[in-house]
Amino acid sequence: MGVAVVTRDYTIEAINAARRMLSIPGLGVGQDFLHAMQEVPYAEVRQTIDEAFREGRTTQADEFAVEEVATGEPSYLRLTCHPRRTEAEGQEVGSVLVAVEDVTAAVRLRRLTEKNLRLEEANRELVHLQRGLCVMGYSVPYETSNFCSGTVGKEARTARSRAAIQRRFRDAPLPDPSG
Repeated sequence: MGVAVVTRDYTIEAINAARRMLSIPGLGVGQDFLHAMQEVPYAEVRQTIDEAFREGRTTQADEFAVEEVATGEPSYLRLTCHPRRTEAEGQEVGSVLVAVEDVTAAVRLRRLTEKNLRLEEANRELVHLQRGLCVMGYSVPYETSNFCSGTVGKEARTARSRAAIQRRFRDAPLPDPSG
């Protein structure tokens, strides 16, 4: 986690590890926050900061990828902007504390979970298709023959099952296995 304090004109008042995370060159203090950052979605970050100033509430940008300098691999960051009010300015937002959070692990876990869900769905579809082929009397590879024996008995090989499979695969009419 890193933080930067940014004024209304985007000048960096203070910054710590956020400087390294955002690849800001030099010390960072006194630089224009938006222009000093490397490889970040400029418009989205600006909108998030502006909204914190305008509405006086915490705002958050969607996570975005940045390239790790050492590895060349992408890491993912999320910016959260917290308005800082000062009494001297009548509770007006004087600056924004920009919290920079490395969310790489969470993004990778989410993407892996999504991929696993897609694979599980594809496997379910394959099992369904395999069973349909067995019902129609087509041979299947040895590893999956358990679908044809026991699970799908001879009593399941009815004309109704065959018609249902054919409706599913209208583009490829299947020959009658008995003839």
